[in-house]
Amino acid sequence: MLNRGRRYSEAESAGPIGARAEDETGRRPGGRTSVTKAGTVGGRSPATVRPPDGTRNGRMVQVFGLAVLALAAGLVIFAAGPFNPSSDQNDASTGQEQAAGIASSPPRRPAAGAVSTPGTQPRTTAATAASERIFSETTGDVLVFDNGFDGVTVIDLDRGTTTHAGVDGQLGGDQPYRIHRVASSLLFGWGEITTFDLETLDSQLLGAATIFVPATEPDRVWMIEFPGGYLSNEEPVVWQVNMTGDAVTETVPLGFSGFPVHGLPDGLAVETRDGVMLWDADSRSVVRQLGRGQGIVADVSSHSIAWCAEPCTQLRISDLAGTFHVQVPAAPTDVPNARFSPDGAYLAVPTPSGADIFEATSGNLVLSSTDGASHQSPRLAGWDDGSEIVYTSTYSYPLSEMTLSRIDLSEATSEAVTLPVGGGLAFVVVPRDEAGVLLAAHRAIPIGDIGAGD
Repeated sequence: MLNRGRRYSEAESAGPIGARAEDETGRRPGGRTSVTKAGTVGGRSPATVRPPDGTRNGRMVQVFGLAVLALAAGLVIFAAGPFNPSSDQNDASTGQEQAAGIASSPPRRPAAGAVSTPGTQPRTTAATAASERIFSETTGDVLVFDNGFDGVTVIDLDRGTTTHAGVDGQLGGDQPYRIHRVASSLLFGWGEITTFDLETLDSQLLGAATIFVPATEPDRVWMIEFPGGYLSNEEPVVWQVNMTGDAVTETVPLGFSGFPVHGLPDGLAVETRDGVMLWDADSRSVVRQLGRGQGIVADVSSHSIAWCAEPCTQLRISDLAGTFHVQVPAAPTDVPNARFSPDGAYLAVPTPSGADIFEATSGNLVLSSTDGASHQSPRLAGWDDGSEIVYTSTYSYPLSEMTLSRIDLSEATSEAVTLPVGGGLAFVVVPRDEAGVLLAAHRAIPIGDIGAGD
């Protein structure tokens, strides 16, 4: 259940993560920070940093897509008038709505979701009104979006509400993983890596590191430290910690220049200009190389890796033991957002209009879905815990609306709805009962009432 927000630009000089966040946060870029009370949400674009290898990273194409999106968003904003964050901090209701990226207009008519499977005609299902539950069936899930600054926006799919919650330890600025879920905790941060417990609402500092990346082990995380605390093309040191911050491996140098992006069983997947390197922690050596040229890792399961090498016109699925290798179609802009199901059996690949679901071992297309969104946008994807339901969302950080879809593999159905809620950089899927304390501690705004005098 991970979602990344990596967006790097070669035009940026090498520098700290979140270099553009200084004015809004008052923190020294790249410096150590303390876990303090989160402040007021500000509206801004995510910061960008240079690729660690100093070359044009494969995700540059995603930056181009986001630039086009931002231009389109600017045209919309120009036509509709400027968007202003809450100017009256004493008006808790209005401030909370705007902090959560909520539009002042009523919900649009739900979009239609179309789903097709090989050899069948597409079936279309309209989503239910957002005044109660978002989708026609009870999901048992909430979607938790990183708002890009100081907290999260929670979409309660079964109650049809949105909630903004400040999170101690959440930071602005770009980073490889915007938000990550480990069991009942959320993981954030750069410089100082912080976990937020959904059951106690407590933030805990796991330790100081330039960035973190997910581990395949269920209760671990990899800490990555580049010299000086800056993303660079210098060799990092790496170590693994548990969810209380205790080190479970030694701190060791990686042994070569590269950018670790995801944990493997007993190791790391590392992007380099010469391909993707599979690094083993026990031997402290590269045990396998995938591809030639700049390597890009989309996601890793317990037994497979989804990756490509520039120009990334195909997404490759390889098992970690080297016994199979298949290719699936994918646009370069969508590669970084592809996600394996929790059991690793399927790979969801966002498309410009929805998502394609592939069988991981064969590469066969299982289902293709369109969400009917009115604007082009990178899609974000996340699975529920059962590996049969995948959710997608349009990237909504610079906008005041998002289009959500729910794809059911077992029923081969899809629903989609456009909501007047935006400001989402990335999301994770959380069972509603695990988010109950968080929901109870903050005011929930009925989405169906937005723009109707709430």
